[in-house]
Amino acid sequence: MKTTFVLGLLACTTTSVLGDSLFFYPVADATIYQGPAGGPFLANGAGQYLFVGNNNNGLSRRALVRFDFTGIPAGSTITSVTVRLVVSQAQAGEQPGTMHRLTSSWTEGASVAGGNEGGGTGALPGDVTWFHRTLPTPLWSTPGGDFVAAPSATFMLDDLATHVISSTPGLVADVQAWIDGQPNYGWIMRGNETEFGTAKRFASRQNADLESIIELSIDFDPPSACPPCVADFNDSGGTPDDADVAAFFEAWNNGEACADANGSGGTPDDADVATFFELWNAGGC
Repeated sequence: MKTTFVLGLLACTTTSVLGDSLFFYPVADATIYQGPAGGPFLANGAGQYLFVGNNNNGLSRRALVRFDFTGIPAGSTITSVTVRLVVSQAQAGEQPGTMHRLTSSWTEGASVAGGNEGGGTGALPGDVTWFHRTLPTPLWSTPGGDFVAAPSATFMLDDLATHVISSTPGLVADVQAWIDGQPNYGWIMRGNETEFGTAKRFASRQNADLESIIELSIDFDPPSACPPCVADFNDSGGTPDDADVAAFFEAWNNGEACADANGSGGTPDDADVATFFELWNAGGC
């Protein structure tokens, strides 16, 4: 069964035999603006837009985004992570961008910049800035954000267009780690920071145009539902019989976790077969 949900905005359902898919939108996002170490500190935690790249003075803007993946069942295997964003203002034509996994927590904040928001505004307590994970403390270990140097994804952004960042092993690994229990601090998105005037703008989660907000599409294989009674492997509720043996060996041959009858935590092996038949012969669980 494949079920598709649009979380937080609308919901719809489709069916397939290929696994499950979910759409996600940010639960927190903000732009951090490069500036002097002594301030003024700039932010735009609750503004309508996010920015990446350099402004005309060569100062960088980076976008932070975080998603809540609790809708994905624990034990699932992530197979694809695709990102869609809509550029609404741009400079310098097509420019490269990267996404990196953040390694420190941060808070969105309540500041709202004026105009097209490219210059930011004075940071408020609780805002994330170029120097602060949360104003006034704690600070980033490195100004501009704490993140893994190797990008999880690389992409190109052109002018005023909808862009789809195709799934990469890095994005899949990030989401897999987060649903497996590692701290989820989200990603930082960077543009071309080697030249002047390369900034790109796209919608934050506060934007009134819901169709332009960053969207993640995640495909995953949900965990197999294990029977409560190992001997009754097909969960028919009857006395264990040949059908249960067939169901067990199908799972065992496929290396499914449910066939780990002895609970060793390893790949199902001959010891699990012995345990299964011991329980099956006894007619118990």
